Amino acid sequence: MVTVPNSATTYLANFETEYLLATTISPGGAGAIGASPTSPDGYYVSGTSVVLTAAPMTGYRFASFSGDFGGATNPQAIIMSAPHSVTANFIAISLCDVNKMGISTCRTYKRSRMKRWEWHPPSTI
Repeated sequence: MVTVPNSATTYLANFETEYLLATTISPGGAGAIGASPTSPDGYYVSGTSVVLTAAPMTGYRFASFSGDFGGATNPQAIIMSAPHSVTANFIAISLCDVNKMGISTCRTYKRSRMKRWEWHPPSTI
């Protein structure tokens, strides 16, 4: 509610442009993206520098960012001069052990399931 006085009055309103920063994880559930400063709704005032940090879940490693910026540097900053969309890409980690006979057993983790395969030299994977 605005109460208007009986005499002439000037009102001043200041507006700031805000832009949405949308983030995605690929594959889903492989990690998370942290933003600093944080935003409760994903909107930032124009000109704000936002540092994005990719954090992998167990069994994954960070591979790269894609979308409105790319590369494997982690963390990275983005200036909010327009709406932006960024994806953090992760890769499942493979663990390999070689026994005395040169047989390699590898495991890769996929969303709490473990997949196992064996490699017998001189074959290739």
